[in-house]
Amino acid sequence: MTIEEAFELTRKRDEMKANFHSGELYSSVPLECFEPYNTKMHKMVYFNKPIYVFENHAVSLRAWREIAQNSPTKVLTFDEHSDTHPPLWGYCCKALNHDEDFLVRLIDALKNNLNDSIIEGLYKPIPKYTDAYLEGRLLQNTEHIAAAIYWGIVSEVYICCTEPCYPETLVTNLTLKDIYKKVSFIDLPFDSDNFPSDFSKCDYFSPLLELYRKSAANFNDDTIIRILKQCNLGEDYILDIDLDYFQTPFILSQKYSTLKRFCKMVQQAKGITIATESVWVERQVESYTSIYKEIDQNCNRLCCINPFRKTWTSKELLQYLLGLIEYVLSGQWEAELNLDRQVNEAWNKIWRNPS
Repeated sequence: MTIEEAFELTRKRDEMKANFHSGELYSSVPLECFEPYNTKMHKMVYFNKPIYVFENHAVSLRAWREIAQNSPTKVLTFDEHSDTHPPLWGYCCKALNHDEDFLVRLIDALKNNLNDSIIEGLYKPIPKYTDAYLEGRLLQNTEHIAAAIYWGIVSEVYICCTEPCYPETLVTNLTLKDIYKKVSFIDLPFDSDNFPSDFSKCDYFSPLLELYRKSAANFNDDTIIRILKQCNLGEDYILDIDLDYFQTPFILSQKYSTLKRFCKMVQQAKGITIATESVWVERQVESYTSIYKEIDQNCNRLCCINPFRKTWTSKELLQYLLGLIEYVLSGQWEAELNLDRQVNEAWNKIWRNPS
């Protein structure tokens, strides 16, 4: 192997990294998939992998049912929120006056008659109980996980989120409590309960704040290794992603070297579902902007540039994510890995034998 040949391999590898991003998947997504609380579901099949995009996370119930095809499967979900309220809990609170026994009879009846039209009916607004926040739907955007478990659409759910909650404490009915035996929360290193609410006492360079920034802004192989250690996925699972999980678009624009195991998860999943959640992405941006603004005002030291100074949207996050998925499923990822190995081997040989 000559130096010229090693340089040529390096050039090909770098050219591949720089040039791939066709945007084929992203360009097909309709605008309705970004409209707040819209229930439109857009389906794509790319290299035999079904990919579903929708705005309202509750719509995942339809997508999971299609992917599972009457064979309950596991779900690994990335979400800022845990979304594990009992099925039709919002409706129960309003219309049924917290009558949990009646609620169980209702969701049992739905389970026994579950079909496409029944599921469609769950997303229709209820004029009598219309709520501006949730648009009065029977199935609200925090109830799809428990509903999918109860109705036998999924077998287990592993949740990676920064705000875990344990909603079995909301209910007294044992049938509802049983749902949560099939829900597992994946531990993150950051404990949000201990984060200081008084930012005037917060040192911008403190280990606690640094840990917060890392857990929120880093989505890399270390994160995925920690996840895989805690759940037994195999190759029969659905990869579910709520875009409000990603605290900055830079996470999804990283080079493959920091996302290798995530790319592998994309390959192995039997289907991928993505909630754009435009309203919650916008709220996340507002939240982090206010946090860092307050820290800047109360910190005596010179603050370094942080990734949250940039405003981003669910469209931008989806473009990065679908670009990554397209990159993986098209085979470009493995081709680049192979070229990377060849480049490393070539230069190692030259360094060992410089003559």
